Amino acid sequence: MIEPLVDTESPRAWPRARRASGRPSDVPLRIGLVGTYPPRACGLATFTADVATSIRAAGDDVVVAALVDADDGHGEVPGAAYQLVQSSAESARSVAAALSIDVDAVLIEHEFGIFGGRRSVLHAFTDDLDVPYVLTLHTVAARFPEWQRAALAASLAGAALVFVFSEQAVGLLVDQFPGVAGRCRVVPHGSPAEMYRSRTPALRRDLRLPGDAKVISTFGLLSPSKGIEHAIRAMPLLRRAAGDVVYVVAGRTHPEVVRRHGERYRNQLMALCRALRVDDIVVFRNWFHDVDELSALLRTSDVFVTPYGDVEQIVSGALSFAVAAGLPFVSTPYRYATELAAAGCGVTVALGDDDGLAATLRSVLTDDAQRHRMARRASAVAATRSWPQVGQLISALCREAADRRWQGRAGGTMSDASSFTAQAGS
Repeated sequence: MIEPLVDTESPRAWPRARRASGRPSDVPLRIGLVGTYPPRACGLATFTADVATSIRAAGDDVVVAALVDADDGHGEVPGAAYQLVQSSAESARSVAAALSIDVDAVLIEHEFGIFGGRRSVLHAFTDDLDVPYVLTLHTVAARFPEWQRAALAASLAGAALVFVFSEQAVGLLVDQFPGVAGRCRVVPHGSPAEMYRSRTPALRRDLRLPGDAKVISTFGLLSPSKGIEHAIRAMPLLRRAAGDVVYVVAGRTHPEVVRRHGERYRNQLMALCRALRVDDIVVFRNWFHDVDELSALLRTSDVFVTPYGDVEQIVSGALSFAVAAGLPFVSTPYRYATELAAAGCGVTVALGDDDGLAATLRSVLTDDAQRHRMARRASAVAATRSWPQVGQLISALCREAADRRWQGRAGGTMSDASSFTAQAGS
């Protein structure tokens, strides 16, 4: 799978030759893309695949290096040129060496869990890259724990650019790593073109949902952090106050949750529905939904709900998709939701306030003017966030990264990295 030694006449040698002689601006960029990748069933894998598709649509080439779990046996990943075992520093260095020959620049989709957690292999990877790299940070905390700060510091120091999903994330990151201030770029979470389709009455029939009921929906891999129990507890009051309602919970349980705890969380949710006597109006769709299924669900819903428990969450693919579908939302006040609520796309409710969640959902469902106003704002905000548009932005910024004069080895010198770590801890 990994081929560090490349024939100088082969296409894989061309990026190195272009770097030596100067690359014409009209030549497609060859971008290494590192992240989890389908068929792995997780939101980040879907995101990475969408990034790959959108970059290719923008006219550049993509070479995928798929992060794989050592416990999965990591067989062939369709569409991936390389596989990086996410807990192996040796694998990280080997893939870095291969990509350094193969591509002009590397785009890394970073989440702590997929790079080995506390034993992060991120720096082992970036330190062995001889091409400029860009980090997309899918987690930006107000204050990173020490181990996360240490895992990021040297790689941030060597990054040509750092992508985040919002201006709020820029501020949080720069407060802790002042050295990245001039290299941060806001790249919004893209949404598939399928989310922008018009609504049709036939969708309710196709999904076997009541034609006259108000539909509330949630989708994503199920885990306790999603807070679905809070939305379920809101259902008895909501049914009394808003009439016919249906709450659709779409998505399989997160594979890591299943591995550790089986279906305990889902079973608890279903037991709660029975105890509250709302099992007739809460519908569980227990599978990983493809983009067409998600599009159909969102376009037949009246309001989207994300009762998540992590107030630090800086981005949500599910909420991005709902906004792209022109769907108003009600949410707990995690960072991404508060930013979209401030833009008029939805409203937030205090964490753990089940009665407040019920009252707010009732208000949105029964006040047509409010709901339609938020739907219009959602459509306006999402108008420039389709994956084809975001892909053009990513390609342009990767070209900016590739065209920067590379200052020494990726990751900087030891003194550079230690200085950056010292800034981060200040």
